[in-house]
Amino acid sequence: MQRLSIAITLGLLVAGCASEAERYQWNRAHVFICPSARRLTQAELDEIARVVAHATSLVASRITTPAYDRSLRKIIVYTVARGAEGSQNPDLYGAVDLQHDSSGWHVTEAVTGVSPSLWGALGCVQ
Repeated sequence: MQRLSIAITLGLLVAGCASEAERYQWNRAHVFICPSARRLTQAELDEIARVVAHATSLVASRITTPAYDRSLRKIIVYTVARGAEGSQNPDLYGAVDLQHDSSGWHVTEAVTGVSPSLWGALGCVQ
């Protein structure tokens, strides 16, 4: 059982080492857009996918807005190592906060090491 756990963890870490271009493609194809963020344009989603792929080795899982700001000037992108959902390793979970200004989307904070149970509870803001 321990060998299986080690093999799964190593596989997830290798999967997390995808290139920036591969992470961008994943971010565009697989991210879930929460209802509060569905007014983002395709061009904005492209830029967000690119910025997040550059900011972290994790991939985007879902995009939402902070509960206190629905202006779409600030968003949160929850990130995960590809294939790691369900793992109990906090190093495989994270979040990227972005802010929009006249020059586009910018990372204001990027974190990893988020508790898997907290990450799972941080769903879409309604």
